[in-house]
Amino acid sequence: MAKVAIGKKVPDFSLPATGGTTWSLADAAGSKLVIYFYPKDMTSGCTREAQAFRDLYPAFRRARVQIVGISRDSIASHEKFREKERLPFPLLSDERKRSAGCSTSSGRRPSTAAATWASSAARSCSMPKACSGASGAR
Repeated sequence: MAKVAIGKKVPDFSLPATGGTTWSLADAAGSKLVIYFYPKDMTSGCTREAQAFRDLYPAFRRARVQIVGISRDSIASHEKFREKERLPFPLLSDERKRSAGCSTSSGRRPSTAAATWASSAARSCSMPKACSGASGAR
């Protein structure tokens, strides 16, 4: 998939999601949305990142912002991770690297950017330009 440029529309994609569903970007059309990408379930950095989004979830909800997390892990792995960490948002499985975030070639872990702006995004519902190429969509 091509890189997503700042200010450009993210191409539609559909991925298997926790809860036995399929999540599609088209389903979120017209909504505020945070898509965060992370490398692996149950690892220390990714767990802290998921916990930060979980802990800020009420603020995102008040701001009417949806959250989804995406990694290359299987749905079975996501279900265990979501249950263990009590994550109130869906996790999507991109085992074939069909979404923009899982095919990043920047050499920088996409999840690092997401963790740095999660708190400010919950307050302002916007994403700094420095992070928008690495993670998230609006």
